[in-house]
Amino acid sequence: GYEAEYKAKERISKYYFSLSVNSVMSRIVSSNISITGNEITMKDLHKILFDVIDQYKRNNLEIIHYFPYQYILDGNGGIKNPLGMYGEDLTCNMNVISITSSHLLNFMKCIENFANESSANYIVNTYAAGISSLADDELQNGVTFIEFGSCTTSISIFIYDTLIYSDAIAIGGSHITADIARCLCIDLLSAERIKNLYGAVIATESDENEIITISLS
Repeated sequence: GYEAEYKAKERISKYYFSLSVNSVMSRIVSSNISITGNEITMKDLHKILFDVIDQYKRNNLEIIHYFPYQYILDGNGGIKNPLGMYGEDLTCNMNVISITSSHLLNFMKCIENFANESSANYIVNTYAAGISSLADDELQNGVTFIEFGSCTTSISIFIYDTLIYSDAIAIGGSHITADIARCLCIDLLSAERIKNLYGAVIATESDENEIITISLS
């Protein structure tokens, strides 16, 4: 922390600890309340949120992030902010990212023991990667962000500046390297070099005719 502050010439006031998307759950949930013709206020929006929090608390889940991405008022959807509007029935669709209470407690214990932080702020790694890498228009218009790592590949979907889905699969670059090494009976270092030089995500018509030379010595 001190080295980062020195290089940035800034004082760090808040720390965020990254949670792997493999350890959390991303779910689309809906909450509904009756407005009975009154003006929608922040109290109504908080009530919708508290209803969702209560549901998760009863299932021993802790909410890390919640992202309201659409409100529906009297059957009319596509509303980003219903404050000040009038209606009878209000529904909110949101992406809730949660973690089991025991898992979070174990994570907090590790932070207390090794980072000397008793109160921590958490952020899911896919969300952090998305907002730090994507342009504003991509976040607004909609984009699927794929992060290809060594052991996992994560996916996050953004639209209207909101994370609406996040997940991961336990396959990454190291698995591809290992497969190349086994198939060609070569060492991992040579397999990694072949992958980096000749590997590609997008298939082309010339792929089947391309010949590469591999040294087995």
